[in-house]
Amino acid sequence: MRAGPSSRCWSTARWSRSISLGIASIDLTPKGSGQNFADGSAILGTTTFTRTDGSTGTVGDAALAVDGNGYLIRRSSETSADGSTTEDVFGYSPDGRLAFRNLITRSADGQSTHTQFDDDGNGTFDRSQRIEVTTDAGGNRHRVVSNFNADGSLRDRTTTTTGAGGRTVTTTIDQDGDGGADQSEVFTTNADGSTTTVTRALAADGSLLGEVKVAGSADGLSKTTSTDENGDGGYDSVISDVTTINSEGERVRTVDTRNADGSLRDRSTTTTAADGRSRSIFSDFDGDGVTDERQEVRISAGEDGSTTTDIAVYSSDDALLGREETTASADGKRTTTRSDLDGDGTVDRTMTIAMVSQADGASTQTETATSADGTLLSRTVTSRSADGKLVTTEADANGDGAIERLTKITVGADGATTEEITETHPNGTAAGRSVKLTAADGLSWTRTTDIDGNGVTDRIESSTATINADGSRTETAAIRSGNGSLLGQSVTTTSSDSLSQTVQQDVTGDGVADLIASDRIALHADGTRTDTSETRSGNGTLLGSTVTTVSADRKTTTVAVDADGDGTIDLQTVSAMASDGSAVVTERATAANGALLAQSKSTANRDGLKQVLLTDADGDGAFEHEAVTATSLGADGSRTVTSASRAGDGTLIERTVSKTSNDGFTTTVEADANGDAIVDLRVSETKRINADGSVSTTVKKEAGTSLVGSTETVVSGNGLTQTIRTDADGNGTVDTTATSTRVLQANGSITDTVTVTSGSGATLSRTVTTSSADGRSLSTAADIDGDLKDDVTNVTLVNADGSATSTASTFASAKLQSRSTATTSANGLVTKSETDANGDGVADRAVETATVLNASGGRTVTVREFGAHGAVKSKTVVETSANGLSETTQWSATGDKVTRSRTMTATVNADGSTGSAESYFKAGGRSKARSSRRPAPTGRRRLSRAIWTATA
Repeated sequence: MRAGPSSRCWSTARWSRSISLGIASIDLTPKGSGQNFADGSAILGTTTFTRTDGSTGTVGDAALAVDGNGYLIRRSSETSADGSTTEDVFGYSPDGRLAFRNLITRSADGQSTHTQFDDDGNGTFDRSQRIEVTTDAGGNRHRVVSNFNADGSLRDRTTTTTGAGGRTVTTTIDQDGDGGADQSEVFTTNADGSTTTVTRALAADGSLLGEVKVAGSADGLSKTTSTDENGDGGYDSVISDVTTINSEGERVRTVDTRNADGSLRDRSTTTTAADGRSRSIFSDFDGDGVTDERQEVRISAGEDGSTTTDIAVYSSDDALLGREETTASADGKRTTTRSDLDGDGTVDRTMTIAMVSQADGASTQTETATSADGTLLSRTVTSRSADGKLVTTEADANGDGAIERLTKITVGADGATTEEITETHPNGTAAGRSVKLTAADGLSWTRTTDIDGNGVTDRIESSTATINADGSRTETAAIRSGNGSLLGQSVTTTSSDSLSQTVQQDVTGDGVADLIASDRIALHADGTRTDTSETRSGNGTLLGSTVTTVSADRKTTTVAVDADGDGTIDLQTVSAMASDGSAVVTERATAANGALLAQSKSTANRDGLKQVLLTDADGDGAFEHEAVTATSLGADGSRTVTSASRAGDGTLIERTVSKTSNDGFTTTVEADANGDAIVDLRVSETKRINADGSVSTTVKKEAGTSLVGSTETVVSGNGLTQTIRTDADGNGTVDTTATSTRVLQANGSITDTVTVTSGSGATLSRTVTTSSADGRSLSTAADIDGDLKDDVTNVTLVNADGSATSTASTFASAKLQSRSTATTSANGLVTKSETDANGDGVADRAVETATVLNASGGRTVTVREFGAHGAVKSKTVVETSANGLSETTQWSATGDKVTRSRTMTATVNADGSTGSAESYFKAGGRSKARSSRRPAPTGRRRLSRAIWTATA
């Protein structure tokens, strides 16, 4: 539970639960400077609560790190004779698959915990963690959290020491496992009750890279956060957070951000009533002292115990920009949110979430969205049985009243999980169906899929994992056609220590491995770590390899790549981190004989504000090009980035200087395109928040001292209108104005209008796009010449059977010139297009493409072309095998009589090479031509990529 300043109003039910726990009151002002933790959670402050017996306790204002995957957790534990406990935690995904496993061992005294993590549920542990808690003779408490890789090497370590009196907490973090401190945090409670938290980023030599200092008052009403971004000892920004409480209990909180020179960057002021039921927030986004936005929050309680929260946003001139009102029932089982999206005072969307609990423990949750006039936009109904073994979800995504997707998850008596997904068209006919059965242990599953909704299984996928006698694990994943023919499979074997893995890929479905990929991790006696990845053909021929070596001090990483499997290094990259935090990356490309082909060297200084890239493109040992990027932090909070490109002899080629203000509202870019030290082009961008809440952005382009063009873009406060005024030639006169307007209709449909006018206001073009609330209708009408008549229209409809029809028409003076109609079947397997080229209402040409999914996994595609009045002009039939290695094409001039044909066959050889054969035949099957191709040995790299692509 997070009870911070922003959560001061509790519902009656929640407050009743607090009373049942013996809590009489809670001080909602968090005190202290806070602490941050490695998992992303944090304690923002602490405060006190008073029990009904008058005693007090401490409560934290905490931000928790959560996992939103929705895993089903199963636990088992046992206690050993020495008093230690072992807990096994299994996490299962909603479809029953084993997602992860944690094996936790705790000592009898609770001071030591060892956890092994199987992060992917493959049966082998990928990493481990050890937590040791000790207390020294002086009463200081030490907590050491060490994370280890699968090979036992240290990944990172966090050491937290709490002083005997609890007034100091010191945390050091070794982020890379080299034994040195990369980050430190010291939390101190001072004698006057105030607190200070200092977090420092450190280089290997202990020098400062950056610092954040948070100082909090004893009463928790003020907090100051100072940030040193580059470790130069000066604070680049200071955030002041001060709260005052007047005699009536009203609270005023002011948060200022100031630059190094003391100038204001931004400010927000929040006034909260004594009862916490009303709050006003005034925001100055650019630090000019003027309020840019005001937010009003009002909380009210209904007679039925419900709570309503009304949040309204206003511009500085009090124009309403948007409003959201949320009502929660007293029991928390029903929530209704009404949204005014455009600030016109009318509710545009209503979202309702209602939970109904049955007497037997079953529950149903319904989520509904409606438009302003009550038109249904979407609905999702989720039902759960009391034991959680049956979950059904019905989804109507477009509000047409039909269920497009039905998901049913069932856990059987044997523990197996069945996930059934059925998709239907608006008229109720089947669109597709899949059934996945997962074993109780989560180690094997099979999914059957009907892709086109014809009731026949088109694809079967399966995965089976076995634990071998030596502790290793083998997982076989296969894809089969509807008749059971193998299309492809992979066999993955992982060693018991997770340090080696081999994947055998059969991409042709012949049962023989075409590609073998392996990965081995080794921790050497000198502390270095090596990760070797190899790719081989089916007979073991090396196709490529990558060896990554990390030094014992974790400061140097070397990557050596043999791209073509000839046993020599083609590319080597070395990344080194110096003790002062600076970094150097060198890259060398070499020929088979070791000759240098090209090289580069990039450096970054310790604070990362300067990078230099040197390039030797021809491998002659001399760097021909230097690119330097340097960033400077201004005292006013601005940032200036200078990028320069130089030749090998130091001659300047080009230079760009970009300066951005502290609030990001102003940016100026000056470019010297030819290195003559003269600015050739200057581009400035200025953003302004207007009194009505709209935002204006002005971009000016100058060549030398002459304006060559400008644009001004204004976006309304509600974001529904945008106007772009363009001065194309820089003469100070607007040449064109483009206005985009979106209208939210009461029935949930949306109309977008884009109008372009000339400088004199004459209409140049207009486009109107209307989309229905259910998304099944989309129409566009375009006037491209400004005569206020539609020149092009396009209408797309999704029909009740799931098929889609799109009609495009062109007009001249309102007279039809041409029309084309395209229809796609619901399953996407049949498409037909008709073209009326002269607008006489008769189709001059039609093309129909029909795809049949064969039981073998292959497919047959038939393309027929029709002339006027439906006469068949040509026919093409293409039959492709399931593995894609063979293809037969037949051409017919008219009707079904084959006039010529072609066969193409590809082969994948055991050594990784490939071959192909192509034959052409005349009518009657007589041979016309034949060709074959055998690849050169250098095709290994291309084969590897091709196989991986086919597998993916």
